[in-house]
Amino acid sequence: MVRGKLGPWVGPVMNPVCSVKRRRPLRPSCWLPWAAVLLVLLAGLAIPAAAAPDDHAAIDRPSSPGAASTIDPGLVGALRSLLGDAGALTNLPAVEPSRLQAFYGGRDYAPLWVAGVGLLPQGTALLQSLDRLARSGAIAPVPAAAALEQRRAATAAASLAELEILLSSALLSLAVDPDDLMAPAAAADVLDAAETADDFSAFLPHWLPPDPAFWRLRSAIAAFPDAVGQMAWPIVNQGSKLAPGSRDGRIPQVRQRLMASGDFSGAAGEADVYDDGLVEAVRRFQTRHGLLPDGVIGFGTVDALNIPAQARLASMILNLRRLYVEARGWGDDYLAVNIPAAQMRLVQDGRITISANVIVGRVDRQTPQIDSAINRLEFNPFWTVPSGVYQKDILPKVRKDPGFLSSHNIRVYRTAEPANEIDPAEIDWFSPEAKQMRLRLRQDPGPENALGPAKFLFPNPYDVYVHGTNKQSLFSHAERFLSSGCVRVPDPLALAAQVLKDNASWPRTRIDEAVRVGKNVGVALEAPLPVHLVYDTAWVDEDGTLQFRRDVYGRDRETVAVATRGNDD
Repeated sequence: MVRGKLGPWVGPVMNPVCSVKRRRPLRPSCWLPWAAVLLVLLAGLAIPAAAAPDDHAAIDRPSSPGAASTIDPGLVGALRSLLGDAGALTNLPAVEPSRLQAFYGGRDYAPLWVAGVGLLPQGTALLQSLDRLARSGAIAPVPAAAALEQRRAATAAASLAELEILLSSALLSLAVDPDDLMAPAAAADVLDAAETADDFSAFLPHWLPPDPAFWRLRSAIAAFPDAVGQMAWPIVNQGSKLAPGSRDGRIPQVRQRLMASGDFSGAAGEADVYDDGLVEAVRRFQTRHGLLPDGVIGFGTVDALNIPAQARLASMILNLRRLYVEARGWGDDYLAVNIPAAQMRLVQDGRITISANVIVGRVDRQTPQIDSAINRLEFNPFWTVPSGVYQKDILPKVRKDPGFLSSHNIRVYRTAEPANEIDPAEIDWFSPEAKQMRLRLRQDPGPENALGPAKFLFPNPYDVYVHGTNKQSLFSHAERFLSSGCVRVPDPLALAAQVLKDNASWPRTRIDEAVRVGKNVGVALEAPLPVHLVYDTAWVDEDGTLQFRRDVYGRDRETVAVATRGNDD
């Protein structure tokens, strides 16, 4: 266990208990036992008795969500017989007889996941969840996977009894302890919770987190102490930039540091020469820490190298708790933006179809965390200038250059009379009317438009959306925190084509023609596409690479700091 490997300081880190409702903020009480530790480190970074099984009448039981109100006595008898036959149980993979015998004996051998006609809804949900996690590669297939597959369509009582036991065993093999996410849950706790659950859709995420990213990061945390030995990484001294091929007395420090974290496994090389093998290791390190992968060891790279192992582990643990609390069961179709990474991925039919760097909000105009759904997109959008952008960006430029609005195709209207356009030259831009923005500014579609050729709208209280841009060069920057809160994408037309791929009325040729004509066109989506703007600073990607990003908005530190101030509930 991680707790044993890392020593006593990690014990408190693993003990918070949190709600699993989606998007609910992390409650301070979830973090109090260990928040102070993280803050320091992150600064561096019941059922009645049943009739006997031989009764011919059906057994009456209170119905649970999705379960039948009566239970087939033949199934009860088969389950009793199976659990009383030690030899039969040993033929089923990963079964722990004593735990299951105690649980089912306590409920008079009534099944939890199956009925006489086959799987109950909760049994189907559990089986599907196990399948999804195994298909994602985030977990190894459960030992009972093949046996479950053979019996999932069973109707005979004996096979149904085996399916019941296999499902409970599979759940127990994976269920996590909500108090210590790195530990297995106690069998009695899981099965008792399943028996008494009044909302099975909430039960499953609580014990079996649905997001493959949770399981990948959990595995990485378990392996992390082995990778860093005694949790002490060598320090790299600051100094002038080190370019490939250079000689410097700090090169051995870089090599030792990258070897300690498993980033470099090559030969030692000439001690003070920044050789090709080390350059590649540095580039890999830079890539997975969100730095420009140019191989040049500058101040930013040295700062990232010198973040202590304990702080990196603390970040991983915080993000694991975040993934658990948010319970991201997103399904097979969605658009996700990770804000600290300034990256986007479009997932369709369970497969990533677009992955790209994006531009998100600057520190003083932060992109919010949102769960919503894109329900409409527009080609050749108008841009109505937000008041904040007007005050901070547009007004100072107009005061310096009276022709700025006209040269950027921005029209001015009186807010009380939106149909009446005003000549910008007639406005005193130093007047109270202009200063208080008692005007409406709207930019026409075209090459100068700040939203580019398309925008994607989704309901949210922040008035942000996904759109293109007229400044393509910014996507090559390592630091892409440059917008006023919206998410800018590099190829909005390719994104639109994928989003509309099942809409025969909008092939790519029509999209291109609509943009060429230049008129504003709106398209409502027949099936809204879920969109998730999240804040992950440590994760393991689909290729198995452990990634870290800077806590650019300070939300990690804020989460822990709030917890240290106590619970105001």
